[in-house]
This record gives sequence, structure tokens and C-alpha cells, in this order.
Amino acid sequence: MHRASHALPLRHGHDLFSRRTRVPTTRCLYGKRRYFTRLDAELVLACLDRRDPARRETRCYKCPACHGWHLTSQTLEQYAAEHSAPEPASGSARPPTTLDLPYPRGPVPTPAEVADRLGLLRTVPVAPQQNSAPNGLRTLLRRAWRHVTHTLHRPSTTTEELR
Repeated sequence: MHRASHALPLRHGHDLFSRRTRVPTTRCLYGKRRYFTRLDAELVLACLDRRDPARRETRCYKCPACHGWHLTSQTLEQYAAEHSAPEPASGSARPPTTLDLPYPRGPVPTPAEVADRLGLLRTVPVAPQQNSAPNGLRTLLRRAWRHVTHTLHRPSTTTEELR
């Protein structure tokens, strides 16, 4: 019998249980083993040794938290019954909270009106800044103006007047 070099031998039966399937996995946010695709999860599910009592997984499902695939031992019927049954009202449930506040009549005050009523808006005089650009420019112009006006109005002193 001639076999092509690229053909793989067909395996069956007990051979499949002895081979470990290498499927890439990580961990979910909840610590469960996460499979990237449904095919990966189903491949691992198909290769599980059913004689091992520790492995009871029967199906796979998509996780809403990590969007990966997980294996579970819960059947679809069990899952549907668990999530569709209404929760029984127990005596320890807290009654709904009610507030005995009167309903406000009239227009609702604006945040500025409330702050004014509470005295939160206070006008504080702003101290002039010593190093600001307008003040510095103003000081420079005043000095220049004084210098110009002082030299124009100063009487000239010449040697003739001193005699």
C-alpha cells in the first residue's frame, strides 16, 4: 500500500484518548479556562475522557464577560430553568424606601438661586496683581511721561544765567 508523504494516518478508538489535544487557552476574568473559538471548545469537549469522574463537562457556551468559550456540566434545560424561574419573595426582603418629603410647588430654583439663598456666592474684591503685564506697562508709561514732562518744564540753566 502506497501512502503519500503528506497523508496522515487515521486514528480511532483508544488512540484518541491517549493523545493530548493542544488548544490555545487563557483564563477568563472569572478564572475559568477560556477557549478562543467555539471549534476549540468543542474539540476539547469531544476529546474528554468520559471515564474520568472529575471531568463532567457536557457542552460549551460563550461567556458574556470575556467573549470566549467555556465548558460547563450544566445542560441547556438546567440553565433555562435556573434563569427563567422567578425568585421567591422571602420575608427578609427589605420593603421599598419611601421619602416623606413634600412635593415642591412652583418653579424649581436654578443652581445660582440656591447658592445665593445658602450664602455660597460671596463677592470678594480681587487684589491688584503686582506683576501683571498691564500694571507693568502702566508703570513704565507713567515713568516715561514724568521724565518727558519733567525735562520740558525744567528751566534751562546756562552759564549766562549763572553770572
